[in-house]
Amino acid sequence: MLIQRYVSGDLMTLQSIAFDSVAAKVTVTLNDGSTHEYADEALYLADFPDRSGDFAAMLAPQIPIGIPQSVSALQGLLAVDQAGMAAAYTAWASDSSRTFAERAFIDKAQTWKRDDPTLMAAAAAFGLTELQIDNLFTLAASL
Repeated sequence: MLIQRYVSGDLMTLQSIAFDSVAAKVTVTLNDGSTHEYADEALYLADFPDRSGDFAAMLAPQIPIGIPQSVSALQGLLAVDQAGMAAAYTAWASDSSRTFAERAFIDKAQTWKRDDPTLMAAAAAFGLTELQIDNLFTLAASL
């Protein structure tokens, strides 16, 4: 589908759209090679009224390609062990201050989901970065 607009009276064809979710902007490249940046949805829609979903897509949470979003609890525990964190996990899991939700996660969860609040709280307690969590899920999925 060709997406066209008028620029200075000339009909231009959109060549590409790039989303920068960090800067919350859309960069459009036209067939003449010119680029136009839009940080404001209203200005973007004034030029491209048929593209109302672009900003919504850009602002939606992005799932990194190739990062598993869930693993079995067994895979997760084996990855924790291979990463040398078994003792830290055991100490965290056996701490009497665990909440009911944390205890349910530890004792009953069959699947570890990447965005689970209890899992994220445990990861924060271990001082893990987002990249380290991604690496653990990638390792777990391979086991």
